[in-house]
Amino acid sequence: MRIISLNANGIRAASRKGFFDWLPKQNADAVCIQETKAKINQLDASFFPEGWHAYYCDANKPGYSGVALYTPHQPDTVHWGLGFDEFDAEGRAIEARFGNLSIVSLYLPSGSSGDHRQESKWRFLNLYLPRLKAMMADGRDYVLCGDWNIAHRNIDLKNWKSNQKNSGFLPEERAWLDTLFDDVGWVDAFRVVNQQEDQYTWWSNRGQAWAKNVGWRIDYQMVTPRLKQAIRSTAVYKDERAADHRLRLADSVTGAAEPRRGWLAALAVYRNPRVIGMAFLGFSAGLPFLLVFSTLSAWLRDEGVSRTAIGFFSWVGITYSIKVFWAPIVDRLPVPGLTTVLGQRRGWMLLAQIGIAVGLVGMSMVDPQASLAWVAWLALLVAFSSATQDIAIDAYRIEAVRREIQAAMAATYIFGYRVALLVAGAGAFYVADFGSWTLAYQVMAAFVGVGIITTLCIAEPERQVDRVTEILEARMGGAVVGSQAPSRLRQAVTWFAGAVVGPFVDFFRRNGWLALTILLLVAIYRVSDITMGVMANPFYLDLGFSKSEIASVTKVFGFFMTIAGSFLGGVLVARYGLGGPLVAGAALVAATNLLFALLAGIGPDLQWLVVVISADNLAGGLSNVVFIAWLSSLTSTAYTATQYALFSSLMTLPGKIVGGFSGIVVDASGYAPFFLYAAVIGTPAIMLSIYMWWRSRREPPEGDATAEEAAA
Repeated sequence: MRIISLNANGIRAASRKGFFDWLPKQNADAVCIQETKAKINQLDASFFPEGWHAYYCDANKPGYSGVALYTPHQPDTVHWGLGFDEFDAEGRAIEARFGNLSIVSLYLPSGSSGDHRQESKWRFLNLYLPRLKAMMADGRDYVLCGDWNIAHRNIDLKNWKSNQKNSGFLPEERAWLDTLFDDVGWVDAFRVVNQQEDQYTWWSNRGQAWAKNVGWRIDYQMVTPRLKQAIRSTAVYKDERAADHRLRLADSVTGAAEPRRGWLAALAVYRNPRVIGMAFLGFSAGLPFLLVFSTLSAWLRDEGVSRTAIGFFSWVGITYSIKVFWAPIVDRLPVPGLTTVLGQRRGWMLLAQIGIAVGLVGMSMVDPQASLAWVAWLALLVAFSSATQDIAIDAYRIEAVRREIQAAMAATYIFGYRVALLVAGAGAFYVADFGSWTLAYQVMAAFVGVGIITTLCIAEPERQVDRVTEILEARMGGAVVGSQAPSRLRQAVTWFAGAVVGPFVDFFRRNGWLALTILLLVAIYRVSDITMGVMANPFYLDLGFSKSEIASVTKVFGFFMTIAGSFLGGVLVARYGLGGPLVAGAALVAATNLLFALLAGIGPDLQWLVVVISADNLAGGLSNVVFIAWLSSLTSTAYTATQYALFSSLMTLPGKIVGGFSGIVVDASGYAPFFLYAAVIGTPAIMLSIYMWWRSRREPPEGDATAEEAAA
């Protein structure tokens, strides 16, 4: 396809110079126009030529600004404006949607006419950056064509040294583009294939700037990362003082194929430093889990503690299921001293890791027979600190990278987590066997240093709390105590409303009634997997496999297959997006239950056990990574920790409830019918996943409401 962007400097003037004779000769799929400087009621039929669909977004002020978009293809939908009243009145943007592709004609304010216009430009940039981040995360492909009124690098204007204090090349403006490209992930299509100097799109009227090619490149075609691979050529076409910017992409607007990331590019996501660092944070999250569950129970039994008392110790695990109740504090409340130095996420991570280390060292120094209560309190400290660390790490993982890398982050996190389970499980037993349980827990406390060092080395992610969120929180606080309440009381109530109520209000505000469908899918996606897992070990034993065979195949071999599935899930999401892999994960998990049913009929055949475990763990690793990435995409950056804690709690609860009846089903009908039952109860998750995938392609979610709409 071919997309052209043109600053017309007046559509009526362009018409007089032959624009509509030129237009049909370009073989373009879309032509984006800026500075139309006319209202649509001032245009006659010649401005709407046969064979073209024309859309205008006018400024209220006559002869000012305005954008338009011409295309020979009928868009699915057209959206006028950005939702910013001040700038929508100036006709700054129009968007045409074709399937999963959006083409936008965009005209940013200029600050060259005075300080008041530069202030207006700053307001626009501050408003638009969160929107650009949201667009990057919504799963669509975008081409933003327009006059951005900023030259990015020195090669983008001739006299860059003398213009560093002028609007359009201010350090703050260029830094804003740096953020857009380097942090948010937008791609300057022109520079993908053309790194030459003297490629300009605007020239001053003074000093023979046009003749001498003393210009600025202030017009861009920004694309989302998946389109980068589809860029075939870009060029600037000059005619007198007008310049159009032509971008040719590989796929047609009308084609059914969606642009895909190549396999090598998909694999490259694992080279991201933050993706690599997530493996160490996963290790830090997984290490304390077994130490307060199975490893602790073995130590206590070894010390002669009664089974009844050991059973009560399992209650410390409740902290992982109720972490959503203090997640708002981790989300919003700063840690004195640490937050100032490290930031909100890393500050809480470090505090939690210190709590884990202190708890483990304390447990190693207490005699369980003499001071069992102290062991319990210290175990609770470790569990509470570990759950708090999970909240902070999940929030960091979501905020640190773009949506397309979330699955890779989840894959390396799971890898680190699984390695930690081996260290805290088998490793602790080895140390205790050759030394003592005291030494084992002290060694495990030393391993907490892996997480501490990682926390100190990684960079704090950027968080954005948009103006809509601030207004909604202020309104909720005011509604509770009224406008006449003391300011400190209003501030406290507003904080509580924002931290505790806000995450749920925000989720339903962004998703409407679809939020109920999303929560339903979150609840049932893993029901089949969890239900089957309850009866897995009894099935192996009842079928006649030895304990060593079960350990070798399901634990050791299964570990590597889970890691392989996780890695594959990260690659698939990077290449294909979330929708298809989400469906595939649900289908594969349900289907592997059929292999267990087949194994139930075959009997204790070790080769078949290897095949079944390979398929099950591969599917489980893949589906888990994709599901985590999808959950991450649902969270708002204003409430990352709280919303993800809600999702992570909800995603296991129904499965655990249904799984509790697994034994009844097996006793009543046998293993083969049970596994068929486990496969069937996975069907609703498959159907809902298909629906969510279809809806994301056909009816993508709208952007957030504007601040003015929220305040209305």
